[in-house]
Amino acid sequence: LLTVSTGLLILANTFYTSYHTQKALLIEQTLETNHAYASKLASNIEDFLVSVQHQLEFAAQDVLLSQHNPDQLAHIVKRLAEQTNSFNSVLIVEADGTVVAVSQNLQQLMGGKLRSEGSIQALKERQPLISQPFKSVAKTDRSVVFISHPVFDAQGTYLGFVGGSIYLNEQSILHSLLGQHYHADGSFIYAVNRDARLIYHQDGDRVGELVGDNQVVKNVIAGRSGSLQLINTVGIEMLAGYAYVPSAGWGVVTQRSLTATLATMNDQMLSVAKYSFPFFVL
Repeated sequence: LLTVSTGLLILANTFYTSYHTQKALLIEQTLETNHAYASKLASNIEDFLVSVQHQLEFAAQDVLLSQHNPDQLAHIVKRLAEQTNSFNSVLIVEADGTVVAVSQNLQQLMGGKLRSEGSIQALKERQPLISQPFKSVAKTDRSVVFISHPVFDAQGTYLGFVGGSIYLNEQSILHSLLGQHYHADGSFIYAVNRDARLIYHQDGDRVGELVGDNQVVKNVIAGRSGSLQLINTVGIEMLAGYAYVPSAGWGVVTQRSLTATLATMNDQMLSVAKYSFPFFVL
């Protein structure tokens, strides 16, 4: 009895120590991996936003050189819409809000005055701008992020802006950057704006949802990057990595549930027990 008890205690202690050591190591590795991946995605988005701002800046110079020629303005819009697939729609607007050129999918706006939040903000601030998500006037169920650049003449007179829209509920460059990731292990990604609203989620119905109660979201919209083990808003324990996108004030989060993370380790421990127990009995 003493021999068997001693053997059982040694075996149980070995399994217990091994399990908790591997668990801590696996959690730490997953947090580091998620942080690194979130940082890479945030860097990609930052590079994209800087790139499209440069595109719009050069387009604004072309608008100035066009001297209000309708054909040249239409060519500028077509080039912006087709050359990189960065925008879902593109338009050029005068200082009073009148649309003077627009991509093919929004021809109904031609000649009218814009009333959307993004365009009003662009006309008011008169500087390079990445808007907060808003509902499209042309299609009320469409969430849009509007990126614009002002047009000034040589005397500094404000002439309007050139801008492009990214649709959050539909296929867009944001979906391409975040949706096609290489984690096939139960991980998923989401992105939030500075108001803690989802601007990307694999469940498209959640886009626009307010998630400010999540500690990871609080950290990332405060401009911090890192990793955290937490219980999310639906009560699931998650291992999350997060990173900040400076130019837009957005945050990218990559996370995986603790259950999915430990599933492979639990299987390994069962396999070890399966093969070691017969020798212990012998």
